[in-house]
Amino acid sequence: MERVDFEGEPIVLFFRTRERWGGEALEAVMRLEEEEGRVSRLLGYGFCPETVREVAETLGLPVRTGMYRYPTPEPGRSFET
Repeated sequence: MERVDFEGEPIVLFFRTRERWGGEALEAVMRLEEEEGRVSRLLGYGFCPETVREVAETLGLPVRTGMYRYPTPEPGRSFET
């Protein structure tokens, strides 16, 4: 994780290294909202691949993303056994 200023806003970049695909790449972004100098709200963009790609492109970072939701057997179902 790394905190940076992006277009005047504080954000946190989440990187992941995957041996299989090689190298570190940006996988998620989180916006920080503050109130009276303290973090008051976290907005996660891990399942917004377009947003993550745009941030990575602007910052010149490699990106690895694409998921729109947690993996499940199909929408609305869980992996219950």
